Amino acid sequence: MASDIRLVLDTQHQTLTRFAQRCDRGARGVRDPREDLLRELGAHLVAARDEVYPTARHRLGPCWHDAGLDDLPLQIAEPQITAEEVADAARVLVAAERSLVIPVLVDLLPIPHRRQMGKAFRVRVTVARRATGSGSRRHVRSHTELYEMARRADLPHRSTMTHRELNDAVIAWERSQRHLA
Repeated sequence: MASDIRLVLDTQHQTLTRFAQRCDRGARGVRDPREDLLRELGAHLVAARDEVYPTARHRLGPCWHDAGLDDLPLQIAEPQITAEEVADAARVLVAAERSLVIPVLVDLLPIPHRRQMGKAFRVRVTVARRATGSGSRRHVRSHTELYEMARRADLPHRSTMTHRELNDAVIAWERSQRHLA
């Protein structure tokens, strides 16, 4: 499985484009294409916001704000947004990431860092998808996800922690960050 962030984003863009095309065709079965696209687009934005956008934002500077990527989560959060508007938002996101974000990451990051970012992005998308899934099922983070979060938070002794210890440490760190904000 490819892990370079460029390839991971390309695969994600193909998925978003496919869902946008389904929205254009309208509902044909039991599933609502708008809801599917909203779930996938939301998962993509969560992962990109946490893993990809900080690097691209730092490198692009003022051009970043012109792209409008920070405004997309607000646009798709509107309760009355139509399927066509969601599909258009997905197309804008894909075009902006293909023209701005991917070239910056390819030029800026060496291959090992791009692979690491791709793996972290893929994990984050999967987790975000599960979190927006049906039902009130409690989400359990994987050990890999918890370790990545602990690494980003620079928590000491993370490599020797068990799954439960990592979970407790990450939750405590998240709470402390909420209180600081």
